[in-house]
Amino acid sequence: MVLVDPRRFVQRVGMLVVAGFAVTSFVFGQVASANDSQAEQVYYSVASGDTLWKIAADQAPNQDPRDFIAQLVELNKLTTDGVTPGQRLLLPNG
Repeated sequence: MVLVDPRRFVQRVGMLVVAGFAVTSFVFGQVASANDSQAEQVYYSVASGDTLWKIAADQAPNQDPRDFIAQLVELNKLTTDGVTPGQRLLLPNG
């Protein structure tokens, strides 16, 4: 007959529970953040005659256009102030 040390048994079961909880939390956290970020992404398709200033005025009329443009430039990694018809721009949240 094999005797099991109850303290070691409880310790190992506890470690398995903690590890399982950590893995489950990580997986569900990653899924939740992926869903949140995908749901919030809104794109704007540049039309003929659009400028960053016009897009800012249309998309965020209650916000300072300079702040909105700065966010557009950062989000889309723009290197110039010109936009091209058909170009897709990721819009800032909120």
